[in-house]
Amino acid sequence: SAPMIELARLFSGGRVASTGVDSNLQLANEELNYRVASCLLAGPRRSAKTTLLFQYAYSKARDGSSVTFACKRRKIAQQFPLFDVDPSFPETKEALGRITMQYLADGAELELFLASMPAHPSLPSLLVIDDLAEFYPGPVHNRREADRFYRALALLKETLHFANSKVKGQLAVMASLTLVEDAYASLRDPRLALHWFDMLCMIYGGQDEFELTVQSVAQREDPASLVAKYSLLQDAVDLRQFNFTLDAR
Repeated sequence: SAPMIELARLFSGGRVASTGVDSNLQLANEELNYRVASCLLAGPRRSAKTTLLFQYAYSKARDGSSVTFACKRRKIAQQFPLFDVDPSFPETKEALGRITMQYLADGAELELFLASMPAHPSLPSLLVIDDLAEFYPGPVHNRREADRFYRALALLKETLHFANSKVKGQLAVMASLTLVEDAYASLRDPRLALHWFDMLCMIYGGQDEFELTVQSVAQREDPASLVAKYSLLQDAVDLRQFNFTLDAR
């Protein structure tokens, strides 16, 4: 089956504020599937992007998919994802066992990893890349840094195309990007990433209150008009709203 992005999985390991939100989330798990292969989740610092990606990864692994989670070891150690699941449960251990953590030091290692993926005898069903900005921390107005950043995105797209055009299985990609305050005026404008990603999700907000929307799907507006609002608690993401229409086919 073709890869797809299922945004309800971003909130699968957190808490929900009401039964109404929970029923919407369950309906989305069954019906809200974007038939694209790659998605970029862009938002400000400390908006739980790593947590949302890890919850997505865990949800896919729990359903039997193999997942590779690429990140910087230092960042994940300092800000471990909020995870409201007991890791001692056998089913939790089994799911976590399907997630391969791929620790990368910098952009050069990320590029080498992406370039080597097609040579692997088997590919995961899902590749997650936690915060592309961490791998390219240079000035966002620097042309050379921007060229390296977009070269990595082009390499990612080539890897995805190879995986989904061969008999190697079907690969989906979820990645995140931390935005600086003047991101839209910089050479790292997230909208430019739509040349390499099928889908762009944006997170807005601050002070532990955030809103996630879909900016673009396959060069179109979001047919589902998704709006997800969430708060950050000390130990979990608390989903307060998850509204959509069922036209995202």
